[in-house]
Amino acid sequence: MVEKKKKVTGRKPLKEQKRKPYKYYLNDAEYALLVARVKDSVHSTVASYVRSALLDDSSKVSHINPKLFLKTTAALSTEVHRLGTNINQLAHYTNRLALEGKLEPKISTQLSESLKEYHKLQLEIAATLKEILLH
Repeated sequence: MVEKKKKVTGRKPLKEQKRKPYKYYLNDAEYALLVARVKDSVHSTVASYVRSALLDDSSKVSHINPKLFLKTTAALSTEVHRLGTNINQLAHYTNRLALEGKLEPKISTQLSESLKEYHKLQLEIAATLKEILLH
């Protein structure tokens, strides 16, 4: 008679996966603060938050509300976009005045350089926002 192999489900626990329980004691106010920080963080459980706070690089622990952060950065991104639109309008108007001879060449050159620098800064801000949102 042929023996059927028993199906093994899941994977064997690795030594790193074995958990050792650790007790900590908090008063009611401390526990409420901890739970509030967990709710405002990217972690879904107290254990995950505590593990991250204890074991990860301290600069990686997040104590900010992700929804508020995204709302704020979205508003900032919109403002940066509006600034870019204004820069383009100013550049267009400057070029038109220069072509019509209504603007001194020296002023036109200075304004053009200032607008280029401003546009460069606007692009850096946009890139920084994108980097923040993606990490």
